[in-house]
Amino acid sequence: MREIPPQFCVDFRRSATKHVLLMGCEPTALMLVILLSIFVFLSFQSKLYGGLGGATLFLICRYGLQSLAQKDPMYLQIYVRALRFKRGFWTAKPSPYGK
Repeated sequence: MREIPPQFCVDFRRSATKHVLLMGCEPTALMLVILLSIFVFLSFQSKLYGGLGGATLFLICRYGLQSLAQKDPMYLQIYVRALRFKRGFWTAKPSPYGK
C-alpha cells in the first residue's frame, strides 16, 4: 500500500464536521417554533395569556427539539428527505423513459 505524501494531508478540525445547532436544536425547527410562539402571543386578546401561552409553547417545544437533537442532530433533515421517497412500491426501471 502506498503512503500518502505529507503535502496532501490536512488536519480536520472538529468544527468542520460538527453539526450546527442553535440553542441545542436544529435551526430551521427552532425558527418554526419561534414563529408559532409569536403567533400564539399575538392571537390572544389578553397579552398576559398570550405571553404565557407563547412562552410555554416555546419552552416545551425547545426541550423536545433539544432532546431529539441529542439523539440525532440531523433527524429532521433526514426525515424531510425521506418524505420525498415515500412510495407504496418501487419500479425496477430508474425512470419511465429507461429502456
